[in-house]
Amino acid sequence: MLTIISLCRTFLDKRWQPSHAKLVCTNNRARKLPKHFFNSDIRFEQQYGAIAIPLPYDYRAISEQYTTQDWHQAVEALIKTYATLPWFNIEWFASLLGLTKRTLQRNLKKRSILFKEAKEEVREIKAKQLLDETDLSVQEISWQVGYSDLSNFNRAFKGWVGTTAPSYRSRKKQTQVSEIKN
Repeated sequence: MLTIISLCRTFLDKRWQPSHAKLVCTNNRARKLPKHFFNSDIRFEQQYGAIAIPLPYDYRAISEQYTTQDWHQAVEALIKTYATLPWFNIEWFASLLGLTKRTLQRNLKKRSILFKEAKEEVREIKAKQLLDETDLSVQEISWQVGYSDLSNFNRAFKGWVGTTAPSYRSRKKQTQVSEIKN
C-alpha cells in the first residue's frame, strides 16, 4: 500500500494521500499505521486491499509497445517498486512472476543480481532519502521502507551505514549547516 501511495505521489502530487483505503489486516499490530494515514477513511478487515486514486478524465495507460526493457531490466524495476513492501521476499516475488524461487535466482544470477542485495539497496536508498528530505520519525520511515518492526530496521540501517538512523540524520543536518555557514 505504501509503495502505491509513493508511486501516486510521484505522478500526482508529493503531498497526495488517499481519501479512502481498505486494508486487509490479520492482527491488531497491523493497525499501527504511519500518521499520514490518519487523514484517510480507512476500513480494516476487508476482503481485499484498495485505495482510491483519482485519475484525470483524459488518463491513458502507458502502452506496452513503448517499453524497450529486457527481462532483467524489467525485473530490476519491479524489485525497486516492490522492495519497500513488508512482505516482499523472494518466494512472494517469484510467485508474482510465475516462476519458482530457484528459477528466479538462476535468471538473476546470469546478470550477477542477488535478490536480497537488490532489495536491501532499494530500502537503504529510500531510508536515506527520507531521513535527508523529511522530518518523519524513524519509526514512520521504517514503515515506508518495508519494516514492520523498528528494531529490525535499526539493525539493518546500522549494517548499511555503520551508524543509527537518528545519528545519520543529525550528522547530515550538521553537515548541511556547516556548508551553509561556509
